[in-house]
Amino acid sequence: FAVVSAGEGSQLMLARALIADTGPPSGTAGGHGLHVQDGGSASATDLIAIRNHRVGVNNSGAASTLVLERAEVIDTLPLEEPDGGTGIAQFDGTLTLRDVVVLDNVGFGVFVQQGSASIDRALIVGTTPTSDSGLSYGVLASGGADLTVHDTAAVDNAGVGFLADGYLGGSASFDHCLAEATGVFGSTFGGVGLVVQGGFTATPTVRHFIARGSISAGV
Repeated sequence: FAVVSAGEGSQLMLARALIADTGPPSGTAGGHGLHVQDGGSASATDLIAIRNHRVGVNNSGAASTLVLERAEVIDTLPLEEPDGGTGIAQFDGTLTLRDVVVLDNVGFGVFVQQGSASIDRALIVGTTPTSDSGLSYGVLASGGADLTVHDTAAVDNAGVGFLADGYLGGSASFDHCLAEATGVFGSTFGGVGLVVQGGFTATPTVRHFIARGSISAGV
């Protein structure tokens, strides 16, 4: 890991930082640009994370908190398995994204597993699968996550623009969002702008949503 905030009470503030070319690790873990875990917290503004391995920016742990503002997460690289290439990932905790660009990552632009995530004024572009037979997602939330997305565009992702999976509960809200030019890349499924599925704890809401130019279905 290039930059880490780990452990309860650990606090990190970054401003005007460049995190580049981390890893790859010798094993199956690591390579992340910015990593928060085990109750740590981090706040980063004017951050560029580019060409790191597996995950560009990662938040992990129920008490962990990560805020990114005016950040760019670009060209995260998978490991050789292949594994990873995710731009921004959360495995429980609290994630806040404001004015963020997530560009040319692999597998997932933004991946949220459990916890809560708020995405405001973000652009997620050009996510590609790890292989010709896979899918990629601009934004995917699952595992009972609570997801709120506002003023955000997912453009030219190969597979699904936005996917909210409520099989383990959670909630999803999309307001003033755009899914555009969602394509199919080496798969018989994909090309869908927005997918909302499963039995959420709260009824999902979609307001002022535009799905344009998807290969298979808008919503």
